[in-house]
Amino acid sequence: MPTIKKRSAAEIAALHLPGLPTTKARIIERAASEGWSFEEVTGRGGVRKMYELPERYLVGASHVPLSAAVAGTIAGGHKADPVRLTWAVKALEEFVRETGAEIDPERKGAIIAVLYDYLERGAGELELSNLLHIVR
Repeated sequence: MPTIKKRSAAEIAALHLPGLPTTKARIIERAASEGWSFEEVTGRGGVRKMYELPERYLVGASHVPLSAAVAGTIAGGHKADPVRLTWAVKALEEFVRETGAEIDPERKGAIIAVLYDYLERGAGELELSNLLHIVR
């Protein structure tokens, strides 16, 4: 099973995953009602809960490649973060939808790998979107 990184309620809401609310407050309510695992982290602004998103929300998402979500691996056998992979796929899908670009599947895979790597290096969703629009 893949290791799923813990995320704040705001980060989870920003993913817009099927079956989940899209606001921080509603994510907190859902996490409490379903008993999601979390840890409290002290940082700037005080203590916040970092939740472990249940796999059913990732595996059931149509925009997450099932093999990657289940196996949790990417090229070379490295562990993949399903949340980052989801962000990379969603960013490319949104770009294709906005621009009408036609990209063959092999090229899409390469682009997703680059976007995933960019996320691994600390980029956020906004940076992904900006990158795609710059290289357009």
